[in-house]
Amino acid sequence: MFHRLDVMNGGQLYSEKLWLPQGIHTIRWDFISLWLYVLVVAGFIATVGYGFWRSRRCFDPKGSHPNDLVVLYMTVTIVYVTLTVNLFGDFGNNRYRFVIDPFYTVLLGLIISCVISKIMTFVNEKSKK
Repeated sequence: MFHRLDVMNGGQLYSEKLWLPQGIHTIRWDFISLWLYVLVVAGFIATVGYGFWRSRRCFDPKGSHPNDLVVLYMTVTIVYVTLTVNLFGDFGNNRYRFVIDPFYTVLLGLIISCVISKIMTFVNEKSKK
């Protein structure tokens, strides 16, 4: 996605346009790149939201599954690293992403597993009727 934007902007996307706060307004976007960017950002937000939703059982007095604590740890780490790097980092923020990419991948796998489980339950209930 960013390679496509770099080509559209004459190969100058990383050299000058993203270094200045006003440079973001001069980037040329096309329809596909804009919607892919929106989809990626929404996906990251949805993944973190799912992580917090999934780990809500950690605070349930009835008890929780140990996996919920691991999901909470991953989600809090994602939020902490993202906020720390963006608030205190200096333009090279993409280099810290490697720390949290595996957590996003695990949470995405949990989302897919949950969706498939719900679909299978719905299909099984539908076929019994």
